[in-house]
Amino acid sequence: MQDRLIDFTLPSNLIADAPSQARDQSRLMLLSLPQKRLSHYIFKEIEDLLYPGDMLILNDTKVLKARLFCTRESGGRVEVLLLQTVTPFVWQALIKPSKKLSIGEPLYLSNDCFFTLVKKEAPFCHLRLPEGQSAHEIMAQFGVPALPPYIRHSPLSLEDQISRYQTIYADKEGAVAAPTAGLHFTEDLLTSLRAKGVCIETVTLHVGYGTFQPLEDRHFQENKLHNERFYISDATATRLMAHRQRRIAVGTTTIRALESAWTGTRFRSGWQETTLFIQPGYRFSTCQGLITNFHLPKSSLLLLVAAFSDVAFLQEAYQTAIAESYRFYSFGDVMFLSYD
Repeated sequence: MQDRLIDFTLPSNLIADAPSQARDQSRLMLLSLPQKRLSHYIFKEIEDLLYPGDMLILNDTKVLKARLFCTRESGGRVEVLLLQTVTPFVWQALIKPSKKLSIGEPLYLSNDCFFTLVKKEAPFCHLRLPEGQSAHEIMAQFGVPALPPYIRHSPLSLEDQISRYQTIYADKEGAVAAPTAGLHFTEDLLTSLRAKGVCIETVTLHVGYGTFQPLEDRHFQENKLHNERFYISDATATRLMAHRQRRIAVGTTTIRALESAWTGTRFRSGWQETTLFIQPGYRFSTCQGLITNFHLPKSSLLLLVAAFSDVAFLQEAYQTAIAESYRFYSFGDVMFLSYD
């Protein structure tokens, strides 16, 4: 499997533990794909790189407060990350540590509010919700967003971390992680783009835990990834079909939703599920541009970007980013891959 992955060595000081002071002041690397040319900007200057009639498609998912801290009857503490619904009253979760937990054991959020462990299936567990409460009520009362580990040591306050780890247009709650390409947009920037004649559309893909799981041989053998739910409205599907200029996806999650919804003749609308695995050799049908952050080595996200670009050119871009001290991962800088 290793020869199918894109690897690189990243100096630890280039992993961003805090965002730029202003969202739209992060650095932007433009990859002009036909010419194989790299250029450098500030993200706000994307106004100059988009044309009237371009369509930007955003992922409006909202990060759940899915990280909770529970107490065992023994007094020990465990961390719970709620992932997705199994039944209306049972959720799949990750629990740390989970090795010594027993089926039927209560995990207390407060003296009178607790989960019950009903199943262990490594690495996941199933938790029955407290009687009479929904998961969203529990998360609203007890939870915080599951920030990536390298963000948890940020110099920002927890309140500021949580605020900046959410897009300004986040609307539909359901993700366990942010669609980070969208973190660079401000209300003023979106207003300016609309005034210029750039169309703004939204789809929803709830980013799941599987997005960050290491790739394994089975993913290549089965040619599919983890399952994620996404939604495209009837009106958006109609406008996507009618659009005749560039469609530009903001984030790998957005383009995964669009490619999954494309039938070859139209975009399916409504709630859907995807296991689509995009890797070099894949032929894109829906977009002529992609805005995305700098990703982990050997990740499915990086393979998707390599498929949109070109493996050798993307490797050149990443080595340039390292040499130019670009900042990586969720709070880091961004690239715009464009077939202009």
